[in-house]
Amino acid sequence: MTVFDNVLSAIVPLFALIFLGYFAKKARFLHATDAPVLNRFVLFISLPAFVFHALLTHKLKTDLLKLPLIFWFSEAAILFLATSSAKLLRWPRPAIGTLALQGVFGNTGYIGYPICTAILSARLPAAVIIDQFGMSMALYPGAPILGTVYGTSTSERSIKDTLSFLKTPAFIALIIGILCKMVPRQFVPTSLPVVEFGAGLMLVIGLLGSVTVPVVLIAVGLLLRPSSLPQHVSKVAVIGLFKLIALPVVVWTVGRCLFHVSGSMLEVCVLQAAMPPSATSTVFAGQYDMDGSLAIASFFALTVISAITLPIMLGILR
Repeated sequence: MTVFDNVLSAIVPLFALIFLGYFAKKARFLHATDAPVLNRFVLFISLPAFVFHALLTHKLKTDLLKLPLIFWFSEAAILFLATSSAKLLRWPRPAIGTLALQGVFGNTGYIGYPICTAILSARLPAAVIIDQFGMSMALYPGAPILGTVYGTSTSERSIKDTLSFLKTPAFIALIIGILCKMVPRQFVPTSLPVVEFGAGLMLVIGLLGSVTVPVVLIAVGLLLRPSSLPQHVSKVAVIGLFKLIALPVVVWTVGRCLFHVSGSMLEVCVLQAAMPPSATSTVFAGQYDMDGSLAIASFFALTVISAITLPIMLGILR
């Protein structure tokens, strides 16, 4: 099999789960109103367990510190190019704000983690660092700021919300996991009851984390709304150009040329950069009074299209 076939065979089952959620909604087995419940379970229970287990069961190296820098440089470049292009095209301000959110911030958690697990499992900690530091640390402060510029959000609410990502369970699990990895081995208790308790606890955490992938992808499927697409086709195409093509290219260039990252580490950077727009950025577009309808259309269309662009991107890279 070719590299493209290998990548495609790993991605297809994951997107099958997304479409399972969509068709379960169409068949009325599940409803769109079930998605928030599934998302809360993932947000507060299974995703933190997934992040914590990934960190404790993989090696953490200092070269991971480069990854957020690569993404911050790249996101700033795409943000400038995207907003400048939209202004030249005379887009309405709310649409420019949505482009800034969805053309830059991808689904590096809900779709990125499962795909990295399937394709580059040894680099899962890198995917976590990129998601939490490279993406979320920029998205959560950035969204309310963009809301004050392109939406109708008040500056008071925006300032209050800029550091909200620090309270997210996955970020807290990330910090705890890193701190646990920093504890010297000689300070780890080795008595049999403690070891047995620790092994049992890790088993429970691992089981909780293992349900993240199917639950979250089914929830993504419940959120897909193709009816929102027809009125936004041209704008969605522009968002896709920046998110699915330009950002991965910029990340590859910055990572390879400025930070000298190569091999599987560079692959996971490009893979995370090539993710479709995130569900969180879609929510933020509506929350901060930007173009929510465009955000929903972009989320649906680019999630579907990424099933094709992701294997092509990795196939070219390899």
